Amino acid sequence: MKIGIKSFKLTGPAAGTLRATADVQLAYSNGRKLLTIRDAKVIEGKEGLFVSLPSIKRGERYLHLVVVEDLELEEKIKTLLLGQYVLEAGKKEGKKQ
Repeated sequence: MKIGIKSFKLTGPAAGTLRATADVQLAYSNGRKLLTIRDAKVIEGKEGLFVSLPSIKRGERYLHLVVVEDLELEEKIKTLLLGQYVLEAGKKEGKKQ
């Protein structure tokens, strides 16, 4: 299975703790698309950066709209998104200087 980022957008300062949004695509090794997860988020939390897959707030709790049952796959998705954020944020910082 291949995991790729279909779109990745850094957010501006007005977005609060939200740093980026992305669509993640899972495909078979032959390239045939299997699943697209829309609106995954990279967030700056108290403990540092983390990835949040799509969810909605119900009262004081969040209901996850996407649940990855395979923990290894979930870790690969999150690692890919955090790596892309570091890469894109670094490029943006390089342009400012």
